[in-house]
Amino acid sequence: MEKVSREFVEKALKELADDFGFNEFVHEGQIAHLLLENKIEQAVSLIAQSFRLPIKVNLYDLNLEKNADKRYWRNSTSYNNGTSNVAAKVFLPSDLPLFGSSSMVNFQISIGISDKASLEPLTFIAIVAHELSHVFLYSLRHPRKESEVFTDLTAMAMGFANVFDKGRKVVKSTVKQNWNQRIVETSTTTYGYLDDNSFDFAYARINRILDEQRTQKFKVLGALHLLEARLEALEQNFFKLGQYLKLIDLRKANSLEMEDCLRVGELFRTDSISLFQAQSRRIQTVLRKSLDRVTVISGFKNNHENVLKSVDLRTVESELLELESKIAQDLKAISKCLPNKVKFNLLIKHIIERLKNFLS
Repeated sequence: MEKVSREFVEKALKELADDFGFNEFVHEGQIAHLLLENKIEQAVSLIAQSFRLPIKVNLYDLNLEKNADKRYWRNSTSYNNGTSNVAAKVFLPSDLPLFGSSSMVNFQISIGISDKASLEPLTFIAIVAHELSHVFLYSLRHPRKESEVFTDLTAMAMGFANVFDKGRKVVKSTVKQNWNQRIVETSTTTYGYLDDNSFDFAYARINRILDEQRTQKFKVLGALHLLEARLEALEQNFFKLGQYLKLIDLRKANSLEMEDCLRVGELFRTDSISLFQAQSRRIQTVLRKSLDRVTVISGFKNNHENVLKSVDLRTVESELLELESKIAQDLKAISKCLPNKVKFNLLIKHIIERLKNFLS
């Protein structure tokens, strides 16, 4: 296997990060389960989805490639020495559509796989991911589409780094029994074009960047969930305000200061609570949309960064804080007009709720 320089890997990963970003790891267990149930077409379809390729993949025995037009077969995934031992090839026709075009939907792509490559599920997934990386790069007319190493790294960036880590090496042991001794022979088959040092470096770098992406994502999610909790508390205050308006003792309004009197009067003159609730629902809609968009982030750089930038937490928090302050002041003013018995009951209820929270 040809040694790949760390500089090449680092430069390639930077290009991939800038162009596409790094995807979260695929759920290899789900794909492997389909393979074990012999649902190969569904498994390959899931792999293709990770590359956003809506294509139709036909798998063939590599030994039957003589029946195809060899001009478009590309020697691809190999093992051990990286050249003579071919595990798979992909058929790249001259009319391959552009990535993202409608012509790509259900476009037929043929992949030939040897018997040796189809023995281990994770190895099979890694090999198919490599072949589909070729389709991905060729459909983009990518300048590095001819590089097998870059193709390996592309598959890793698209979410298959974990699969490569588990499936690129297959260790097999055979036992031979002579008349006086038992001999165990172990052979290791390494698939792909990255030597161990280059692979370890690439795998560590991808993991580090994914950790950074996850940190950004969960930081935004945490802030959104906190705002959502505050909004729920605000909804409870809307209900409380409505109840207070029904229980108010207008005779007590005579003792209110002018500012509080104006607040209480405003609540009676306008449909304030409905207006507050409408503003709250608008904030809630913004929060829910933001939560939905951030939750599904799984990689692709442009989508990942644009979504996080589009979540304007400061504006949402500012609006929420303004509404919270207004409701708190209104509640304080109107509570001064409540009958003493109601105030006492509310106090007892508040104490009971605090005790329940403490005990729980």
